[in-house]
Amino acid sequence: MLKPLSLCSLLLVSCTLAPAKMRENPTPPSTALAALDLTDLPVLILEHDDTVIDRSTLVVIPEGLVIEDKNGDGVLHIASDKIAVVFAQGSVLRGASPETPLDQLHGTGIRLDGHKYVLFQGLDIRGFHVGLHATDAEWMKLTGSNFEQLSAMRLSSTIEAEDNTDWLWPHDNDKGEWIQNYGAGVAIENSSHVGVEDVTVRHSQNGIILSEVNDSEVLDCDASYLSGWGLAMWRSSDNLVLANNFDYCVRGYSHGVYNRGQDSAGILAFEQCSRNRFIGNSATHCGDGFFGFAGKEALGERTGVSHDFDWYEKRGNNNNVFEGNDFSYAAAHGLELTFSFGNIIRRNVFRGNAICGIWGGYSQATTIEDNLFVKNGSLGYGVERGGINIDHARNIRIAGNRFGENACGVHLWSLESGFAESPWGLANGLSATGNTLEDNTFYGDEVAVHLRGEVQLAASLNNYLEVGEELRLEGAANLSDSDVREPSSGLQTIRMTEWGPWDGNTAIAMLEAVDSRGDIWRVLGSEERPEVALPGRVDYRVRWFGTAEDGTPLPVGVHRFRVESRNPDSSVKGLLSYNFSLTDAKGGTPLLIKGVLSDFFWSLRQFQNPCDPREDLEQWRAGSERAPTTLHLGKLSLAYGDGGPATYGNAGQETPDYFGTFAEAAIQIPAGTWRMTTTSDDGIRVRVWNLDEHLDTSLEAPPSPWPQTWIEDWTHHSPTTITKTFTVAKPSTWQFMVEHFELSGFAVLEVDFERLD
Repeated sequence: MLKPLSLCSLLLVSCTLAPAKMRENPTPPSTALAALDLTDLPVLILEHDDTVIDRSTLVVIPEGLVIEDKNGDGVLHIASDKIAVVFAQGSVLRGASPETPLDQLHGTGIRLDGHKYVLFQGLDIRGFHVGLHATDAEWMKLTGSNFEQLSAMRLSSTIEAEDNTDWLWPHDNDKGEWIQNYGAGVAIENSSHVGVEDVTVRHSQNGIILSEVNDSEVLDCDASYLSGWGLAMWRSSDNLVLANNFDYCVRGYSHGVYNRGQDSAGILAFEQCSRNRFIGNSATHCGDGFFGFAGKEALGERTGVSHDFDWYEKRGNNNNVFEGNDFSYAAAHGLELTFSFGNIIRRNVFRGNAICGIWGGYSQATTIEDNLFVKNGSLGYGVERGGINIDHARNIRIAGNRFGENACGVHLWSLESGFAESPWGLANGLSATGNTLEDNTFYGDEVAVHLRGEVQLAASLNNYLEVGEELRLEGAANLSDSDVREPSSGLQTIRMTEWGPWDGNTAIAMLEAVDSRGDIWRVLGSEERPEVALPGRVDYRVRWFGTAEDGTPLPVGVHRFRVESRNPDSSVKGLLSYNFSLTDAKGGTPLLIKGVLSDFFWSLRQFQNPCDPREDLEQWRAGSERAPTTLHLGKLSLAYGDGGPATYGNAGQETPDYFGTFAEAAIQIPAGTWRMTTTSDDGIRVRVWNLDEHLDTSLEAPPSPWPQTWIEDWTHHSPTTITKTFTVAKPSTWQFMVEHFELSGFAVLEVDFERLD
């Protein structure tokens, strides 16, 4: 089995694989800083914002002290060259209390601007928008440091449906947009000969940002379990990224429901990052393991910027080396590298990536050799799936790789493209020629080789063992074939919270399922069963399970319980809110358990659209009346996905598209302030009656006309969330009527209630 290289081997490889045109570092950062004397450093007791350091210093910070960066320019300011800043053991520079939500953090821990030969050692920085921000910092070195509780966006995507507002936008950064919009543990700009070594980043959106940083090193760092990017590079070239962990840098993923990634990545490289070496890194369970894009300027899409025609020739992320890395279990792609030239992808592992192992659209002169591709493409989008997928491939050499049980081994195509008339397309051409496939082994792949459109491939000496289909040709695809053929931690470990991926260490509680008796929760990361703290006498109770859903014993550190009504046989059928905490036997922050029991039935009808519901609503409604009625208990959560009503056993629905859903329920709602939330794809309308007012004959007229339309988005749209807040003055019964239609593609319908007071 192919594994990432050992560190000793990697050090040797890094010396021998330097691509052509690699600029030499005249002196490594570690050597340049060796003259700094770290013995008997003067001590600084750090207690105030805007503290200036102009000499080598041992920084001591009183335990538990919070120092807010009130003016946003940094708590510690570095004001001299050739100095060392060392944190005393146990000293933590904290900009906010640990309870502060990550989207409310601001300011910077340490600011370095315009000074060189600065050494940072043993830093521990928490509670800021940016931990360490360095600009024009030649020969800086950061080592043995920890950054956590940094800025992060609160994620709006749920288990049931994606929220498009969670997508990142890495395409612009020349004005510092990444730092300004997203924050980071470490952010370095406009610098060279920088060393970042043995740095850990946790509980943050982004780990390390390098913007216009060249001739530098990132070694043996661990920026994992983040909701954005482990390492993000912008216009950064001639760097060595060696033996780091950038795992579980992910957002936009719900296992079995959607796999979007939302432009999160273990390693991100945008806008002409060239001649870098990525060796022996682990970037697994990410949105993309590696996400590389030539950039808007390289393609001629940058607003207000234009170049001569010749400037666009061979613009991209070029001549990079990827060797001995693990790019597995990505929510989207193991390695994405588009509009680029001359890259080498060698001896890497691509296992279990949801869409494909390598996505290399419009790449040219790329070498892909001696890699392992296993079980990629199980959640691909249409024909984009499997091991290697390249649109408009030219001069791609695919040699000596091993493919096993992929949805497709190699998929190359060339169809009409809008990029043909772009500055990049005109300068570089889009013909898909000169591609070779040699000495590869395909074992158990559904399709070994798939060619579409005007693409050329020369194949030789490949082995095809027990594959479903050896070759699929479509359109004008051309294959010259001299083969002699023989007869024909996984993704489920990504667990998302509202702040990002779970790191596996802290205790979390997740809603597992809803059954006929209540809500079932799962607690992870607590060795012993937590203690329940109820807020006085309540109308619900907690019942613990000793086994998993299938009756097997629960693993160590996993616990399950159900929140259920104390009086399940009551004739009152409606909403019951619950709110209590769980405390781990070892202490720590209590887990808040909050939700609403939905003890009522929806009357549900699913039917084929008799017409376009946007054009003839009455005919569409008449079609619903002819459909059979089923009962759906509690929360209305219909994750149709791409399967339509057949997902829920409705055999009468012939296709997964062009259908309607009609749901109706009478719900007893206690007094208080409530929020109804709907998620729909496509159209939705919710009409409501207060039955106690509507049916009260003693009233000359109801206080307001019934029914009322509370939510309406009767359009063809992607998954969209809408909320309606309402107040109930006294316990009363309300009738809810939900209409939903789907035209094509992905579909979801969800209606949920939340108690706000």
